[in-house]
Amino acid sequence: MEAIINRLEARIKAAISRSIGEKKKKELDSENSRHFDLAKTESCQGQQGQGSSCPHKAVTSIKPEDVEKTFGISVDSTGGNWTQSAKDRIAIPQHLRETLRDIDIVTEGAPLNEAHTRARIDAVLFSTLAAAKREERSNQNRMSSSSTQSVRSVHLQFEKDMKMEWTFPNKKRWLVTGRTDYSLWYGEPGQMEANLVVCEAKRKGVVGMEQTLIYIAMLHQARRATGRHDTAIYGVATDSNIWEFIRLGNDSKYSVAHYRWDHGHEIQIISTLRRIINYASGLTGVGAALGRKRTLSQTSGIEFRSSR
Repeated sequence: MEAIINRLEARIKAAISRSIGEKKKKELDSENSRHFDLAKTESCQGQQGQGSSCPHKAVTSIKPEDVEKTFGISVDSTGGNWTQSAKDRIAIPQHLRETLRDIDIVTEGAPLNEAHTRARIDAVLFSTLAAAKREERSNQNRMSSSSTQSVRSVHLQFEKDMKMEWTFPNKKRWLVTGRTDYSLWYGEPGQMEANLVVCEAKRKGVVGMEQTLIYIAMLHQARRATGRHDTAIYGVATDSNIWEFIRLGNDSKYSVAHYRWDHGHEIQIISTLRRIINYASGLTGVGAALGRKRTLSQTSGIEFRSSR
């Protein structure tokens, strides 16, 4: 039901943007979002008899200032290690530059809404992951046949509904529900070993970092409950121009790297995405062990579903 409401919300907002313009739409977005969040919560509560007895709370209804306290995370005072050496820096493929240029040409004059944002994000993510896979294939003759590290095990998925029971600071237990726009997975699809979440592909100027933090905090806790040795989770929040890369470490502290495409940070953005992809492929080294371990869903109760 929540997925249906999400799609209805996107369509209504798009219709409003076409009829009254982007500037007026921004003024109404906050109020509209509150109404839709209430609808999501009420619709979920109506289905409680079919699943969890906890009341439901949409990710979008959690206030940004409450995220850290609610999910037990805090900022890494060291700023984290986002340094890129010369060998880590990856040139921007010419075809990606041309694709982004074509998107801007064909959408010139149109409202910079979520659909426009997604087209640009799609181009960047597709190009970066595909390049990593092609590079691995071209080097496969030099790779050890016993190596379990492989980008082939990393996959991009769209619109995954996620929910997990969580005890809030007031001791009340809620079923937190939401939907990630993009997810990068490694390992077997049925095991849902989520590593990267790219959520909230918003219109220009709206990034959604707090919502990304909630998703990765849930995944971090799920990995801890399942006994994973490495519980670090990466997240990305972007409007296709501003890119916020987030790493939540084993110590529940997070750091953020902030880049802007229009400020000449293209290489840093692509290189950081490749760093995360390579990290995910490294985790496939536990491939055999994963088959013997209980999944995140079995141990922590976190649930994933493909949005329809």
